[in-house]
Amino acid sequence: MSGATEVREMVSEILYGGEWPDDEVSLPPHQQPGSPATNGGLTRSEQLISNDLIQIYRITSPHVREPEQHKRLASAIHSCQSGLQSRVLRRDYPNYWMSTPGSLERDADREKERWGSSLG
Repeated sequence: MSGATEVREMVSEILYGGEWPDDEVSLPPHQQPGSPATNGGLTRSEQLISNDLIQIYRITSPHVREPEQHKRLASAIHSCQSGLQSRVLRRDYPNYWMSTPGSLERDADREKERWGSSLG
């Protein structure tokens, strides 16, 4: 099970009685992300994901009653954070941390499409 799937399952279990709501679930707003130079190497899109993981933890953890459930939630969030970390490593050290050929360029193009001229 992926970290993202595990996070969704845990949030569903903790906040919604085990069943994900049909309505779109939204998190509180967070600050506009900055440039990779000021965000630990994360792109703006990755920073949004990182912020959402933090918000999920802050919203969900007060509702956790069992220590084992808390461990599972933290582990699932850490799994997602590891994925973000590996993206930074592959970008910053492409000769050591290999990626699928062309994937770094595709990611950069998607980031430019999403953020346009606002990239720092």
